Amino acid sequence: MQLSPVSLVKGKGLDLDFSDYFDHIRELYEIKENEIKENEIKEFKIVYEIFNLEPREIKDFKEEFCLGDCYIVLHSFQEDNALEPNSALSRSNHVIYTWIGTMAQLDKKFCCAMYAVGLKDYLRSTQKIIKVGPEEESFGFKELFPQLVYSNTYSTESGLFPVKEKSWNLVLYQLKDWALVNVEPIYTRLTSDFVFILDNGLDIYLWNGLDSSKQSRLKGRIVCCRINRNERKGRARVIEQEQGEEITRFWELLGCDFTPESFDFSTNDLLVDWKGPVLYKVPMGLEQDPLGDIVDSNKLKKSSLDSKECFILDAGSLLILWIGKNASHEKKVLSTEYLTVIPSFFKKKKIVLLQPRLKWTHVDRIVQHLESEVFKLYFSDWEDVQTLEKGIH
Repeated sequence: MQLSPVSLVKGKGLDLDFSDYFDHIRELYEIKENEIKENEIKEFKIVYEIFNLEPREIKDFKEEFCLGDCYIVLHSFQEDNALEPNSALSRSNHVIYTWIGTMAQLDKKFCCAMYAVGLKDYLRSTQKIIKVGPEEESFGFKELFPQLVYSNTYSTESGLFPVKEKSWNLVLYQLKDWALVNVEPIYTRLTSDFVFILDNGLDIYLWNGLDSSKQSRLKGRIVCCRINRNERKGRARVIEQEQGEEITRFWELLGCDFTPESFDFSTNDLLVDWKGPVLYKVPMGLEQDPLGDIVDSNKLKKSSLDSKECFILDAGSLLILWIGKNASHEKKVLSTEYLTVIPSFFKKKKIVLLQPRLKWTHVDRIVQHLESEVFKLYFSDWEDVQTLEKGIH
């Protein structure tokens, strides 16, 4: 039987090509064919997790299944009497399992089923797909994972926006060069010579100080529009205001129940002594202090990020945890624990972070390829930032 490199799932006019996801299996078989001795049974397994609506292979899987995730497991093997002169892939047996976590979202369950069918068709397998779950694993599945354990400490990104309304924390940013510096969200932090962005989720306010430059105002407009388009899917309102022409709701959000016409914005100094961003790599133990593991500082470079690692961007009153897409499960879990315990570390004066943190410090977590606009702006060589700079100059 000759295996076509392109597999199509056909039904009601829909053709789906899964070769981009599973072509690496063919390459793996070619490697196995060269490495394994003659007459020896060839056997291996591949584990995929559903990440951002797509199957992603997990390297060095530790047999830890997250209850909020869905997995596809391929178990391939050759029997002793498989002597057909075709390729190793076409004369092998393939058993496909889907493991569905009890806390998994519906879109993950759907994608898991769809890609499992695509994998079966790609391999030209005639066996049924075996569906298992927590405490419902088959004997064959348990043989593949004798040390199987469950966890709910970390789950992959869904890739879909939930139907229920998401809540956002009120954040005030000062536009400084191309970076957004997080400042205390009260009206006394506004200064006439800068542009500020007040992010209230579906309402994004752009405040132009009287003495702010035209270039800064243009940058502010572009950043607000990008936040709305890329992070709010165009559902937010961008409200641009000149100093002295603010709407009442703007002042209410900043804790002021009157229009502060007499307030001298020109003499206001920021309380944050911001010396520029610092990028730290998350260590492999909470007892370790990452202070000595500075990867980059000031003008950060995107090339400093490694998809196999997790990093903390320290921008004073803004802390962002970045999780690489190829980071091990242990690193993802540990980095999430760092995000959880960071606020308590402020008081203990540990971690990044020996200096005390301001009470309005904003903490966020992002995953590679789903970075926020605020995060991107700290990296001078990020493609989106370079495009923006060319458009300004």
